[in-house]
Amino acid sequence: MTRRPDWNQLAAAGVPLALMGGSAWAMWQAWGYGIGSLRMPGPGGYPFVLAAGLFVAAAGAVVTPLVRIARSPRQDAATDPRATGDAEGGGLTRAAMLVGVLLAWGLLFEVIGFVLASLICALAICWIGGQRSPIRALVFSSVLTASCYLLFVGVLGLPL
Repeated sequence: MTRRPDWNQLAAAGVPLALMGGSAWAMWQAWGYGIGSLRMPGPGGYPFVLAAGLFVAAAGAVVTPLVRIARSPRQDAATDPRATGDAEGGGLTRAAMLVGVLLAWGLLFEVIGFVLASLICALAICWIGGQRSPIRALVFSSVLTASCYLLFVGVLGLPL
């Protein structure tokens, strides 16, 4: 019997690993600006702290899928329904669709603006995640978009 990995769990571990890599790069870049001290933080201090927090959170999130992979029973590759990664909810397909939505948001942001692009992409994410109630998806997307807008424009004072 050949042991086939659970592709859904590998995909679930891949996202936190990618976040760890990206946050490690961000910490390295922030270090180059100078992080300063607690009394007098430098221009890279706040980005370094945020990237370090993301790194730690992603490291914690990568543990669960790897433990599930290690504990999964041995199955024959020919009889394993998860060998394609599209059984039990389509892990790899959903991950690819989410990446597509993020890319679409980046393109739509320039054309139709933050609010509409975020609303459309949040609705798409709800659909990908299995939310079939249009009212719930619209409420969630609206609250998420309004919260992000208020955070960036109202609280942080960043123009979008």
